Amino acid sequence: MIKRNLLVAIALSAAFSAPAQVASTTEFTPSADFQWKVNMRHDYSHTLVSKLFLCQACYDGKLRMRDNGKKDLRMNLDECHEAIKAMDAISLGMSKVIYLVGWQYNGHDSKYPAFFEGNTSLTRPGDKSPIESLKWLMREGKKYHTAVSLHINLTDCYPDSPLFDEYVREDVIARDKNGKLMESAYGWGYKLSYVEEYNKGLLQKRVDSLCHLLPISKAGTIHVDAFIDHVPQEIPDENGNLQFLNVRPMDAYHGHTPEEESEAQRKIIKYFDDKGIDVTTEWFSEGFPGYISYVYHYYDKSLYTRFSAAQLSGGDDASKYADLFGHCKHIESIFIQQEKSMEKKIAEFKDAFCLSSLKRDFLNHFDRIRLTEYTNGDAEVTFSEGVRTTLSDGVARLWQNEVLLAEGENVFIPARWVDGKNIIAYSHDGYKGREWTLPAGFEKCRKAIVTEVTADGETKVGKLPVRNGKITLSVKPSQMLRLRMK
Repeated sequence: MIKRNLLVAIALSAAFSAPAQVASTTEFTPSADFQWKVNMRHDYSHTLVSKLFLCQACYDGKLRMRDNGKKDLRMNLDECHEAIKAMDAISLGMSKVIYLVGWQYNGHDSKYPAFFEGNTSLTRPGDKSPIESLKWLMREGKKYHTAVSLHINLTDCYPDSPLFDEYVREDVIARDKNGKLMESAYGWGYKLSYVEEYNKGLLQKRVDSLCHLLPISKAGTIHVDAFIDHVPQEIPDENGNLQFLNVRPMDAYHGHTPEEESEAQRKIIKYFDDKGIDVTTEWFSEGFPGYISYVYHYYDKSLYTRFSAAQLSGGDDASKYADLFGHCKHIESIFIQQEKSMEKKIAEFKDAFCLSSLKRDFLNHFDRIRLTEYTNGDAEVTFSEGVRTTLSDGVARLWQNEVLLAEGENVFIPARWVDGKNIIAYSHDGYKGREWTLPAGFEKCRKAIVTEVTADGETKVGKLPVRNGKITLSVKPSQMLRLRMK
């Protein structure tokens, strides 16, 4: 019996320790006939893109179909300026795009489809209006390699909007087949028919007004929230239970098909393009390839495999693929935390930048070749020039020609956007005496001039020798070091 139990134990141990089997292999096949339909002013694959949340319009009850006149100010423009300045210092001048949320009327989601007035809560002392203050921040952003622009909505229509009566009269609000205005779930307003608004010239009129109000063309970009081709609704099933469903077409009453609405969306993007403005969106639409280059929510694995990083890149990704491809973490969620000091928020940004944006920028320089996924959840991505990323036992690693550049929350990655030969070393928990091998392109370097990077700039740490192509580092918890390799 003892012998039998021992054999069973050995067999079970072997089963659990056996190497994982390949579950799937995906070759990267970016569309050979991909063509740009618009002109891109920003390279979003090498740009840190995010939002800063300024103010939320308040409403009564469960639904937010109209404002109650109150505002919840989360961040003023001087705080935005402080954050942008700190982000530029930490990112060593990486290109950045920041969209301001809640800049209009009473704040986020207030008064759409109108966006003709600024939020008075944002007026800086000494300025005549919020528009004057917003123009100031947009000018200031340029000093810090940052295009400051707006977060807007082209889909929602609220009953308390200055445009509501006109839009009802002009019959551009989407309706169901019985002629009832299409109301979105959770009070996200009525929905507009892109076809009707564009064909009647009303879309062009409000975009022209916005560009006259603020220098959006100089920023060269704008973010369109909820630019969807459906109406989110709660619909009862056969048992009376509410189901959250996306209803298509948006506008059955006017007889426009989903493809016709999608074509109108493309015309809208092209209209912005003609004014020198890129459009980025919250979600990817099958009608947008060649029209947009950045999607804020990037949760679909196929987007990584169907497009190159230059053709389409994205923001935050909660899946394992973020560890394999790098991602542009949403810093909006960091700076909106009112219970935390600006100092703590900036520290969180530094951690996010070093562990996500830095890897993303590096990986987006290489062609994606193959994604391999294993039965135990591990995965590996092969890139060009010997670069690969792995996810094993929950730990993400980055390699080039078998030289380790990142492991978990420790990174040693070239900063390719900075002039000269520079490497960023960062550790969330810190370490002492860790040896790193210099990556490709740094073989002739013999020493490193080391500085610590903070929101206040750089402080000299000292010099370190390179021995046999390796360098030994000690990094404090949450410390970011810049190594100028000589």
